[in-house]
Amino acid sequence: MKNKSSDVIKSRGTTYRIVFSGHVLNGFSEHDVKTGLIEIFKHFHPTLIHVPLFNGKKHVLAKGFTQEQTEIFSYITKKIGAVVDIEMDGNTTSKTKKSTKWNATKKQEQQQLFDTVLLEEASNLRERFDGVKNHQNFARFYGVPGGVKTIHEHTHGLKPISLSCARVYAKGFQCPLSDISRRLDKQVRDFFCLN
Repeated sequence: MKNKSSDVIKSRGTTYRIVFSGHVLNGFSEHDVKTGLIEIFKHFHPTLIHVPLFNGKKHVLAKGFTQEQTEIFSYITKKIGAVVDIEMDGNTTSKTKKSTKWNATKKQEQQQLFDTVLLEEASNLRERFDGVKNHQNFARFYGVPGGVKTIHEHTHGLKPISLSCARVYAKGFQCPLSDISRRLDKQVRDFFCLN
């Protein structure tokens, strides 16, 4: 079977790997966790079914991911009861020296599209927070990573919403992830579709 990691995960800069050390959330069995991990990572680790995951050692499930992609996998693995660690690969991809007018135009178009999505997410989130009297209390009560500063950055489009923050917002406003960020919701769904 072809390893899909090289096709799916291509990024510039630092990459990360997903490591499992045998930690299972309460309410889940080792059998259920192993079955779930095999299903999630079968394209990245075809021989995972033969790996003794609960022998007290660290096992690399997949590598070469961006930080945002590892957040998605952390979210998915918790759903099946597994606690994974994210470690830096120490690998950086090579930088190309080619710089064509077409590539520059394409990059500019992609950036404009991303900026549009960023502003749309910020506007939607800002409307929700307009009904919150104390943002600091919200951040403290729901555990927003970075606190009220992060809320300000996200509601003003200064920083993209991460999956971990989007999950907190969705919990706080009691709404689906897609209502906070269709971008992140699509990424999560796409990762499920890979398997």
